[in-house]
Amino acid sequence: LRGAKGSTFEGGLRVPAILHWEGVIPGGVQFHQPTDVLDLPATLLSAAGAEIPAGAEGRELFGVLQGNSQLQPRTFFYAACSPGWITHAAIQNQWKLVVRQKRGEDEARILLFDLGNDPIEKNNLAKENILKSETLKRELQKWLKKNPAGFHLENLPPLQLEKPTAW
Repeated sequence: LRGAKGSTFEGGLRVPAILHWEGVIPGGVQFHQPTDVLDLPATLLSAAGAEIPAGAEGRELFGVLQGNSQLQPRTFFYAACSPGWITHAAIQNQWKLVVRQKRGEDEARILLFDLGNDPIEKNNLAKENILKSETLKRELQKWLKKNPAGFHLENLPPLQLEKPTAW
């Protein structure tokens, strides 16, 4: 996969996890839906029979691990900073928006990937899917207002198309 630890590309985000609790979590249960490290506290609180505080980030996975409930889709947000780049990402279903800004430059690069068909993030589909790109960019802007991380996207210009494209 593209990228490495500390990046917002799939090589930096996808990490397998294994949980074992004999007599509580049935063996062989697998699910391939994305989760987040923020899900761990809620899951552990639920497993211990404790109440999950209102407004806590993350979701409880204990019921899913026991086979009693299904995971509901949601949008995931990520931020990464390196000496050369500030990067944010939003993933909604199979679509992933990556916004990369080189430090010291005003312009950001917008990347859109269809992870269902392109898990190695080779084909930037932002120009072909301007509505999806703008929708995910707005979701990312909302998240950044609540969770400031690096830079704010409201200063970014709208996506520029080299040629008009049918929507």
